[in-house]
Amino acid sequence: MYPRVRSANCGAPGGGGPRRQGRAIFRARRHLGGTFAWGVSLAALVLAGGVVVPMSQNDPDRALVTLAAVAFVASGAGVILNWRIAHARAHALRDPLTGLPNRMLLDDRIGQAVARTRRTHEPFAVIVVDLDNFKDVNDVRGHGAGDQVLRALARRFQAAVRTTDTVARIGGDEFVVLSPD
Repeated sequence: MYPRVRSANCGAPGGGGPRRQGRAIFRARRHLGGTFAWGVSLAALVLAGGVVVPMSQNDPDRALVTLAAVAFVASGAGVILNWRIAHARAHALRDPLTGLPNRMLLDDRIGQAVARTRRTHEPFAVIVVDLDNFKDVNDVRGHGAGDQVLRALARRFQAAVRTTDTVARIGGDEFVVLSPD
């Protein structure tokens, strides 16, 4: 079902930290292509400004206007780049349907709980919830109805647990509740 939860609780040295970290780095690299493209675009704008301004040295007003336009476009591109990075980071750790933490964020929280348990010897609990026959809801009522059920269930889970607990959706019909104490 969720073997990494079981291995995290067994007390193995390291708690699987480097493995999770490696997976997180790999997933983050998926977004680097877009980020690199925006960075190259920004560099091209700066280069264009560096080429156009010397070409218009005879007309200082034109050079100033050109430099201001390039700076304006470059700053706009920088703002868009920062927004895209923040947006990608926020969505990389959340389930898009329910807004709950996803498996990646849950892995990190379990790693923190294991480290805390090793330090303080206080236990933590992991509850795995798998909805039986949920496929029937999608088959009979449609995927829209199934999505509504999952969103409602996510809200109910969050309302039922403490703010220190983590409710995560790790699969189509699988949820995990992590209670650190």
